[in-house]
Amino acid sequence: QEILRLCREYGECRVEAERMEEARRVKNALESVCAMARQRLDISDPALLLALLDACEVTRDEGMLQEVLDVVGRNLDRLAVSAESVKLLACCYYYVEEEECVERAGRMLEELRKMGRGEEELADVETILEELT
Repeated sequence: QEILRLCREYGECRVEAERMEEARRVKNALESVCAMARQRLDISDPALLLALLDACEVTRDEGMLQEVLDVVGRNLDRLAVSAESVKLLACCYYYVEEEECVERAGRMLEELRKMGRGEEELADVETILEELT
């Protein structure tokens, strides 16, 4: 009885240790990719900025978060009208609660509608905007 219990417990611990090692490996790879991406932060690539914000959530890297927010804040007038830009502005608002982010995101969403973007894409963007603001 004791042997079986200890075998099960050992098996669970071993699996947990293997998962921890895998998590460390993935974390290191993510940090490496993010470090390279941070060297080319630019407002012309809202998808990259969004990906880095996602990475900030899981890595808790506040330095990277601030870098992304700074790039967006300094370049709001250069942000192209796109679904990614609306998502980016919604995410930025989530962190800084700057009304200009919400206002610009709303204007972009309206512009995307006028441009005839797909309803599914716009519904997704609108949901994200509502959830984060």
